[in-house]
Amino acid sequence: MDKKTTPPPNTDGDLEGATANAAQVNESPEGAAEYEKVKQLAHEYWHARGCPEGSPEEDWLRAEQAVKGTAE
Repeated sequence: MDKKTTPPPNTDGDLEGATANAAQVNESPEGAAEYEKVKQLAHEYWHARGCPEGSPEEDWLRAEQAVKGTAE
């Protein structure tokens, strides 16, 4: 059986705790670039975890911390 290789379609809507949002992306090119970095890294984390259903915020917040240099 094939594993999914793309995040579920509702991923963006499930990230209420994330600080990079559409309003911030539209504010500046730097915000858009940071958002894209977080988005790509979160996808990589999700894929590394075996593409599980649910809890996309785990990967998003981890990626956000890594991009902003606040990873523990």
